[in-house]
Order: sequence, then structure tokens, then C-alpha cells
Amino acid sequence: MKYLATDTSGDLIVILFDGEKYHTRYLKGCNTKHSLTLMPYIEECLIESGLELEDLDFYGVVTGPGSFTGIRIGISAIKALAFATHKKVLALTSFQVLAYTDNAPDKVCLLIDANHDNYYASVFENKKCVIDPCFLHIDEIEKVSDNCCIISENKSDELKNLALKRDFLAGDRVSGIINAINDNFNNLTDSEEVVPLYVKKSQ
Repeated sequence: MKYLATDTSGDLIVILFDGEKYHTRYLKGCNTKHSLTLMPYIEECLIESGLELEDLDFYGVVTGPGSFTGIRIGISAIKALAFATHKKVLALTSFQVLAYTDNAPDKVCLLIDANHDNYYASVFENKKCVIDPCFLHIDEIEKVSDNCCIISENKSDELKNLALKRDFLAGDRVSGIINAINDNFNNLTDSEEVVPLYVKKSQ
């Protein structure tokens, strides 16, 4: 199994698995640099692995929620590569990626920072969504996260207070993407069917 996976919903992540070794690039806090950095990172991973795009079995892409612009850039790039090479795509949500973080327990409340004390939230049990993605203020999270371990990449002061009442695990997107792909690679789809996950309309 050889694949290329990208996540542009927040920090920029590129993972290429050549069948034996992972070649990764991670740009933290890239903000508006997705369009400038994504393709060079993909090229670097291909050169490092000695593979061509045609050698890959499929592509993976994170569809959100997260940065509206980043998501569009990542999905467009992967859809173009998949179309050009006649490959299938595995679409993963940001929630799936966090749920597959190493050592994540069975029931988790997944939180993605949406700024101004707001979060995109969902609850997963045994890696399956049991509460649909929603947009919540920090004050609304306690009820949704009852009996859950909270997984988030960012721990604001308000979230730290909530975490005192809940188990908390820092999300790791790299391990989450790899684990999610390993468990879901049978769910490949045509590139035309890949769409962004927008929980809230862009401002």
C-alpha cells in the first residue's frame, strides 16, 4: 500500500507512505501559506521516497472542518492529482483524525478551535460519530462532553478549566491520519465525490 495524504484544515501536513517508510512534512501555524507550501512539500516527499505519482495506490485528504481557504486548497489539489493519475481518494474529517490519535479512548469529545471561544465539536464512540458535528461556544461544551475524554490540539484557558473535570488528550494529527487510513482504506471513493465539511458558513 502506497499513498499520499494531506491535511490543510489547519497546520499543513503531508504524509507519503512508500510501502515501508513514512515521509512527512509538517508546517505549524502556516495560516495563509497553504497554497505556497503544499505542492513543494508533496514534491519533496516524492523525491525523498523515489516514487512517482503513478506509483501511488490512492490519495488521502482531510476535508475539515477548519480553515475554509486551507480546506479548499487541499481538496482541490488532491482531486486534481487523483483525476490526473486515475486514482481513488480516501476522505477523512478532522474529527476522524483526532479520534484516531494514538492512545485515544473509546468515547471522545473532539474539539477544533474556531476562534473567539468557539469550537467545532463532535463525539465519537469506538471511532464512529455518535453526535453530529456542531458549532459550540465554550460554555456549551460541558454538556456535550459528559462522560467523554476531550481531545483537542489547543487548550485555551477556558478549555483548561473544563479539562479539570474531564480526561484530556492532546490531539496528534500525524498519528491520527496514519491510523485512520490504516483502518479505513477500504472506503475509497472517486475524486468527484470528495467535498469539504463546513460546519458553519464562512464569514
